[in-house]
Amino acid sequence: MLLTLGLLGLASYVGFYESAYQRMCRQLDADVGTLRRLRWERPVVRGQPGEANAAAEAAAALADWTPIGDDARDGIAQKLYYGTALSPAEHALLEARKGLLERVRNATQHGWAQTELTPERGAQMRVPAYPRAVEVAVLLLARGQEAAPDECLRLATDVIRLGQDLVPGGPLEAVSVSMRLTSVASPVIAHCAARADLTTLRRAAHELHTLATHPPPSGAALELTDIVSAMKLRALAALTNKPTAALVWQTLMARPALLKDWALFDGPTRFREITPERYPDGLDDLKRQQDLRQQSKTGSVAADAGSLVDFLYDDMRGQALLRGLTVGVATLAERVYRGKLPSEPVSLHDVALLDPFRGKSLSFRVSADGTELTLWSVGEDLKDDFGSDAWSDVAPLDVTLHFVLPKLEEPKARRAQ
Repeated sequence: MLLTLGLLGLASYVGFYESAYQRMCRQLDADVGTLRRLRWERPVVRGQPGEANAAAEAAAALADWTPIGDDARDGIAQKLYYGTALSPAEHALLEARKGLLERVRNATQHGWAQTELTPERGAQMRVPAYPRAVEVAVLLLARGQEAAPDECLRLATDVIRLGQDLVPGGPLEAVSVSMRLTSVASPVIAHCAARADLTTLRRAAHELHTLATHPPPSGAALELTDIVSAMKLRALAALTNKPTAALVWQTLMARPALLKDWALFDGPTRFREITPERYPDGLDDLKRQQDLRQQSKTGSVAADAGSLVDFLYDDMRGQALLRGLTVGVATLAERVYRGKLPSEPVSLHDVALLDPFRGKSLSFRVSADGTELTLWSVGEDLKDDFGSDAWSDVAPLDVTLHFVLPKLEEPKARRAQ
């Protein structure tokens, strides 16, 4: 009798948690399908939009890229930062890669982007090799810095869009890479804008405004991280992948805790509400959720949860740079048009161009001699360090941009533009 009751109790236990497991598997499969259908429609910055998938086109081009190496990449990036000329060897490198660079650039001119994923996620996702994307961006910007201001600013805008196209449906690393491409493009835009005429500045300001006000759905990267964590838990709670009876029994006994952890990652689509347009709203809620998830008994899942906020800060930094570039270039255009610097930067209070870390206008100052405009965001520590370029251990104290204010042309020449 006792044996019968025990077997009935065990069967009830197994049946209950198997039913719960299957229900959660079905919901996870539905969440995977929802994310796989994520298609980011956005306006092309110039011309008529192409009909292909920008993310897939970039991935195909980057697959053919032969790495140039960290030393070559970093050496050119440093010259981009300071606006110094390339060496003959670096010019030769640009010429040798000209065709592939143009192919990647052309990929950014399509009207939509969607990262193509396999159901397995994780390492099985079809995404561009991110180090290659950074190398390509650096070489494209080097081409731009050597070109006339109009072409320079177009190339820099395309580099920022290349980073954006990596994001929709992709992992959080894509958000961080997108920020990095915006970061490396920022000084190039500032250098070239200082040499540009009114027409060029106005066009560049319009393109940058398009990028800043149509950001990719970075909240979907948070959604994907939740799905990946849920898939890890599904594999741990599965019975069919266990090679021995002992492991099957061990899994049965662990299922209550595993399914409880899994429930922490339900409803991942809600993260799509944490978008750049709504920064900094949602950050506090995300932090509270992540604090709860880090209590997971599954170590890898807790570690996944701990990385989300850091990556979100990366995206906020990228948005701060792009918004600052938009304001700065528009202000330089207004300065050329008026013949003097306006009393405050153009579009400084535009709600789409506020500091993403605090939801207020970006800070600014003009140097005492009137030769430089500085714009900055307070950064993730939310402390205004007056446009400091210094870094903490993990991030810049302020997210800062510097624009040279060159001597203006004579009024007659300005009116002729």
